[in-house]
Amino acid sequence: MTIKKNFHFQVLFNSLKLVWHNKILWFFGLFTIFLGTGQWHKIISNDFFGLLRKNTFLYEMVQIKINFHNLMERIYSDPFSAFMIFILFLLVGGLFLLMLWISIVSQGGLIYSIFRSLNGKKIDVYSGISMGRRNFWALFSLNVIEKFIIWSFSILLGLFSFFVIRTGNTYLIFLLTFTALLLILIAAIVSLVIKYAFSYVILKGYTPFKSIFKAIRLFFQRFLLNMEIAVFVFFINYIFKYLVIVLITVLLIPLSSIGGFTLMLTSGISFKYYFILIPSLIVFVLLWLFSMLTAYNYSVWVTVFIALVDEQRKNISLIKKVKEKIIGEK
Repeated sequence: MTIKKNFHFQVLFNSLKLVWHNKILWFFGLFTIFLGTGQWHKIISNDFFGLLRKNTFLYEMVQIKINFHNLMERIYSDPFSAFMIFILFLLVGGLFLLMLWISIVSQGGLIYSIFRSLNGKKIDVYSGISMGRRNFWALFSLNVIEKFIIWSFSILLGLFSFFVIRTGNTYLIFLLTFTALLLILIAAIVSLVIKYAFSYVILKGYTPFKSIFKAIRLFFQRFLLNMEIAVFVFFINYIFKYLVIVLITVLLIPLSSIGGFTLMLTSGISFKYYFILIPSLIVFVLLWLFSMLTAYNYSVWVTVFIALVDEQRKNISLIKKVKEKIIGEK
């Protein structure tokens, strides 16, 4: 794969065309949402700093000691309820594992289908699922590694934030700010590296650890380019989210107006319209939009991966090009 000029904008625009014209990518993107929409900046959220807020699990674990003695007493006093809760827990756990399996298989299918589309080959659901199943454990390992590193950073930052807030030390607040920025940068790099590792597993057949080492080398060989693309993708996702909010708001206006007529009918019809039809329609629209966003984000990084692996591209960093034009430095 070679790209002659305007690499950044070609990648972003061509990825959009690719996703729009290949509806199968929406299917894979829909189930991949469970793993995240492919946005590296998801780590930069309020939850990243709010792990120790009140009413959160981690906060309760820090503040309250779990009394297992009382728990056992409750189980012995009402064994039937305890058994039903245990069965419900197994069902929920089973559904979670099934959804996790489907999501990882879809992730592999999405990456493989994007690669085939970029090479002008026909894509189908069966071949994508087959590729995802074949590489399930490798993709699962990479997802676990990524989540473990990022969540570990989040927990450390949350604990540090909790300690700083409790002490109220001004110097520690400055240290917290610096630490937060550093951890966010490291976590962002980890997320981007893992995306290349996914492609190495699916497209090159590497093992998880070999793919990580290759991905690290590929990422830092074109560090400026990768960070530039990441910034562009960040703003695209940021704008997309606000457009979705506007779209849903606009969509609710006519739906609410139509709903006024149902108030003149039976209460059952009005209830179904407001509490079943409208929420179902909104959920459908959101899933459709974010499945496309997921496919788009993966398409961008698979496209960049293919271009970077191709040794024909030597200098496509936008910052380097601007620097060359301004000061004439090669």
